[in-house]
Amino acid sequence: MAVLGLPGADLPTEAQWEYACRAGTVTPFHFGAQVDPDKANYNGSFPYADGEEGEYRERTVGVKALPANDWGLYQMHGNIGIATALD
Repeated sequence: MAVLGLPGADLPTEAQWEYACRAGTVTPFHFGAQVDPDKANYNGSFPYADGEEGEYRERTVGVKALPANDWGLYQMHGNIGIATALD
């Protein structure tokens, strides 16, 4: 991270990312047990855990386009390559 001008900063571990993503909840997503395209940007053609099919945007969406979790973090769920530190 020093290369980015952030000496001493580290990437979160996968566990830290998951904790922040869920905002302290015990469900798979910060908004509950099911996901839908109104809450996360993912391929809605492949529902999670027997959920209903939904929209597949096939692109990224703007910042704050989807609801924040209870800690004010936006768009933590979805199809994105997440860089985390090795646990």
